[in-house]
Amino acid sequence: MFVDRQLVVHVDHFQDGYSFSHGGQVHHFTEFEKINEFFRDNTEFSTLKFICDGHKHYIHYAQNQIHYYFALWALRADISEESGGSWVEEKNGKSRYFVAIKGSQTPVFKEIKIGSSVDS
Repeated sequence: MFVDRQLVVHVDHFQDGYSFSHGGQVHHFTEFEKINEFFRDNTEFSTLKFICDGHKHYIHYAQNQIHYYFALWALRADISEESGGSWVEEKNGKSRYFVAIKGSQTPVFKEIKIGSSVDS
């Protein structure tokens, strides 16, 4: 079974670097790339959504590699390929579904929540 665990990270950008809160602690780094390394080594999440200075990007950890995305559709396309399914979203964007097709069976629709904001 494929499970994509997601985390939203709000990053504050200061003149001397970046900071964010995770696990009940505030972390400071001088380079944004160090934040990516921190989460690669210290998280059980498959996908991270970073929000910084009004911009967002996604990082997905798959097959011991880090994949960067600046568009949600690109992330979903790769997750679909990785898991053998596809995304379906209602026009209003309020309901999102993942469709998994196994063999010649009828597609299985499962409503899922994209991302979970965690500020521990």
